[in-house]
Amino acid sequence: AHALEILAMLTGEGQAADRVIFSHLDERLDLGYHREIAAAGAVLEYDTFGQEFYLPHFKDPTDRERLDALAELLREGLAPQIVLGCDAWIKAVATAYGGTGIEHLFVRIAPALRSQYGMGADVVEQLLVGNPRRLLDRPAVG
Repeated sequence: AHALEILAMLTGEGQAADRVIFSHLDERLDLGYHREIAAAGAVLEYDTFGQEFYLPHFKDPTDRERLDALAELLREGLAPQIVLGCDAWIKAVATAYGGTGIEHLFVRIAPALRSQYGMGADVVEQLLVGNPRRLLDRPAVG
Protein backbone atom coordinates (compact mmCIF):
# COMPACT_ATOMS: atom_id res chain seq x y z
CA ALA A 1 0.00 0.00 0.00
CA HIS A 2 3.06 2.22 0.02
CA ALA A 3 4.23 1.89 -3.57
CA LEU A 4 3.58 5.51 -4.48
CA GLU A 5 5.45 6.78 -1.41
CA ILE A 6 8.37 4.46 -2.14
CA LEU A 7 8.39 5.52 -5.79
CA ALA A 8 8.42 9.20 -4.78
CA MET A 9 11.43 8.59 -2.53
CA LEU A 10 13.30 6.69 -5.23
CA THR A 11 12.59 9.19 -8.00
CA GLY A 12 13.43 12.01 -5.58
CA GLU A 13 16.91 10.49 -5.33
CA GLY A 14 17.26 10.31 -9.11
CA GLN A 15 15.99 6.80 -9.91
CA ALA A 16 14.00 6.64 -13.15
CA ALA A 17 10.44 5.52 -12.41
CA ASP A 18 10.39 3.15 -15.38
CA ARG A 19 13.22 1.13 -13.75
CA VAL A 20 11.24 0.51 -10.53
CA ILE A 21 9.29 -2.75 -10.34
CA PHE A 22 6.59 -3.41 -7.76
CA SER A 23 6.24 -7.16 -7.39
CA HIS A 24 3.52 -9.43 -6.01
CA LEU A 25 0.81 -6.97 -7.04
CA ASP A 26 -1.39 -9.87 -8.11
CA GLU A 27 -1.69 -11.04 -4.51
CA ARG A 28 -4.23 -8.23 -4.01
CA LEU A 29 -6.05 -7.29 -7.18
CA ASP A 30 -6.69 -3.61 -6.62
CA LEU A 31 -6.76 -2.38 -10.21
CA GLY A 32 -7.28 1.24 -9.21
CA TYR A 33 -4.08 1.12 -7.17
CA HIS A 34 -2.24 -0.73 -9.94
CA ARG A 35 -3.32 1.95 -12.42
CA GLU A 36 -2.00 4.66 -10.07
CA ILE A 37 1.38 2.93 -9.88
CA ALA A 38 1.53 2.61 -13.66
CA ALA A 39 0.45 6.24 -14.14
CA ALA A 40 3.36 7.26 -11.92
CA GLY A 41 5.66 5.47 -14.39
CA ALA A 42 6.61 2.29 -12.49
CA VAL A 43 6.39 -1.33 -13.61
CA LEU A 44 3.74 -3.75 -12.33
CA GLU A 45 4.76 -7.34 -11.66
CA TYR A 46 2.15 -10.08 -11.59
CA ASP A 47 4.31 -12.90 -10.37
CA THR A 48 2.33 -15.28 -8.21
CA PHE A 49 0.61 -17.32 -10.90
CA GLY A 50 0.09 -20.89 -9.78
CA GLN A 51 -0.34 -19.93 -6.14
CA GLU A 52 -3.89 -20.16 -4.90
CA PHE A 53 -3.16 -20.64 -1.22
CA TYR A 54 -5.44 -20.23 1.76
CA LEU A 55 -3.39 -18.72 4.58
CA PRO A 56 -4.57 -17.43 7.95
CA HIS A 57 -6.48 -14.22 7.29
CA PHE A 58 -5.62 -14.29 3.57
CA LYS A 59 -6.64 -16.11 0.41
CA ASP A 60 -4.69 -15.70 -2.80
CA PRO A 61 -6.64 -14.77 -5.93
CA THR A 62 -7.11 -17.59 -8.39
CA ASP A 63 -5.18 -17.65 -11.64
CA ARG A 64 -8.47 -16.89 -13.42
CA GLU A 65 -8.90 -13.75 -11.29
CA ARG A 66 -5.29 -12.77 -11.97
CA LEU A 67 -5.73 -13.30 -15.70
CA ASP A 68 -8.96 -11.29 -15.74
CA ALA A 69 -7.25 -8.35 -14.00
CA LEU A 70 -4.16 -8.61 -16.19
CA ALA A 71 -6.23 -8.69 -19.37
CA GLU A 72 -8.04 -5.54 -18.28
CA LEU A 73 -4.75 -3.70 -17.77
CA LEU A 74 -3.41 -4.97 -21.08
CA ARG A 75 -6.52 -3.76 -22.92
CA GLU A 76 -5.84 -0.34 -21.39
CA GLY A 77 -2.44 -0.28 -23.09
CA LEU A 78 -0.24 -0.99 -20.07
CA ALA A 79 1.73 -3.88 -21.62
CA PRO A 80 4.98 -1.82 -21.67
CA GLN A 81 4.77 -1.57 -17.87
CA ILE A 82 3.99 -5.17 -16.91
CA VAL A 83 6.16 -8.21 -16.29
CA LEU A 84 5.05 -11.71 -15.33
CA GLY A 85 6.47 -14.49 -13.22
CA CYS A 86 5.86 -17.56 -11.10
CA ASP A 87 7.40 -16.76 -7.75
CA ALA A 88 8.94 -19.98 -6.41
CA TRP A 89 9.28 -19.02 -2.77
CA ILE A 90 8.35 -22.33 -1.12
CA LYS A 91 8.67 -25.96 -2.10
CA ALA A 92 4.86 -26.27 -2.39
CA VAL A 93 5.18 -24.41 -5.71
CA ALA A 94 7.53 -27.08 -7.12
CA THR A 95 6.02 -29.83 -9.24
CA ALA A 96 7.82 -32.41 -7.09
CA TYR A 97 5.60 -31.33 -4.18
CA GLY A 98 2.37 -31.06 -6.15
CA GLY A 99 2.69 -27.43 -7.21
CA THR A 100 2.34 -25.99 -10.69
CA GLY A 101 6.07 -25.32 -11.09
CA ILE A 102 7.81 -22.40 -12.75
CA GLU A 103 6.86 -23.78 -16.18
CA HIS A 104 3.23 -22.95 -15.33
CA LEU A 105 3.79 -19.46 -16.73
CA PHE A 106 4.82 -20.81 -20.14
CA VAL A 107 2.66 -23.94 -20.29
CA ARG A 108 -0.65 -22.54 -19.04
CA ILE A 109 -0.65 -18.77 -18.41
CA ALA A 110 0.90 -17.47 -21.66
CA PRO A 111 -1.25 -19.76 -23.83
CA ALA A 112 -4.37 -18.68 -21.88
CA LEU A 113 -3.57 -15.02 -22.55
CA ARG A 114 -3.54 -15.79 -26.25
CA SER A 115 -6.39 -18.29 -26.58
CA GLN A 116 -8.83 -17.20 -23.87
CA TYR A 117 -8.13 -13.48 -23.68
CA GLY A 118 -7.25 -12.72 -27.29
CA MET A 119 -3.84 -11.21 -26.58
CA GLY A 120 -1.50 -11.28 -29.55
CA ALA A 121 1.76 -13.19 -29.50
CA ASP A 122 3.54 -9.82 -29.62
CA VAL A 123 1.94 -8.73 -26.33
CA VAL A 124 2.81 -12.00 -24.61
CA GLU A 125 6.37 -11.77 -25.96
CA GLN A 126 6.62 -8.23 -24.58
CA LEU A 127 5.53 -9.37 -21.10
CA LEU A 128 7.82 -12.40 -20.99
CA VAL A 129 10.86 -11.24 -22.98
CA GLY A 130 10.86 -7.61 -24.09
CA ASN A 131 10.04 -5.92 -20.80
CA PRO A 132 12.36 -8.12 -18.70
CA ARG A 133 15.15 -7.57 -21.23
CA ARG A 134 14.71 -3.80 -20.94
CA LEU A 135 14.60 -3.92 -17.16
CA LEU A 136 17.57 -6.25 -16.76
CA ASP A 137 19.76 -4.25 -19.13
CA ARG A 138 21.83 -2.04 -16.90
CA PRO A 139 22.11 1.51 -18.21
CA ALA A 140 25.62 2.83 -18.69
CA VAL A 141 26.91 4.90 -15.82
CA GLY A 142 28.41 8.07 -17.07
